[in-house]
Amino acid sequence: MLAIDALRGFVMLLMLIDHVRETFLLHRQVTDPIDALSVTPDLYFTRMLSEICAPVFIFLTGLSAWLYSQKHTASETSVFLLKRGFFLVFLEITFVCFAWNAEFPPKTLWLQVIWCIGICMIVLAGLLHFKRGWLIVLGVVIVAGHNLFDTVTVGPESPFFVPWSILHQRVFIDITEFTGRALLIRCCRGLG
Repeated sequence: MLAIDALRGFVMLLMLIDHVRETFLLHRQVTDPIDALSVTPDLYFTRMLSEICAPVFIFLTGLSAWLYSQKHTASETSVFLLKRGFFLVFLEITFVCFAWNAEFPPKTLWLQVIWCIGICMIVLAGLLHFKRGWLIVLGVVIVAGHNLFDTVTVGPESPFFVPWSILHQRVFIDITEFTGRALLIRCCRGLG
């Protein structure tokens, strides 16, 4: 467990470097900070340092869930993951969005790593009850098939626009009041 915490702390330091870079180099707006041909080396390398952060956080989430499951039943582990997952989703759409946008309730959601970890925990809570063979098949399908959908985009008129945008398209989500009685979640292409 000490090694997991040490790795998590190291990755947090790398993430801190990226956030400092974002603050101090904000005046140098670029379309893609990891395009080595169009940015300066300092911007490129400070951004590249953070590229391992999200995958390591997701990996450590799975590893921690597995370690937790070694001392608890599948049901206890599922409940634990559901509670943690929903808390992280709640945290992302309230506190984190407020920290980025300085508005509450947020009018724009930009769902990032904390949201992703929360959703992964919620999904993992259900996947714990699948047989190992099905999990291997699902893992292979996800890894091998993910990029097959890169060219698929769903327009705002589709009922699948919001879920597909959350899962696969890089977008901001604008939340606006619709006819005074409901919220319309509309995704706007914002990140390219």
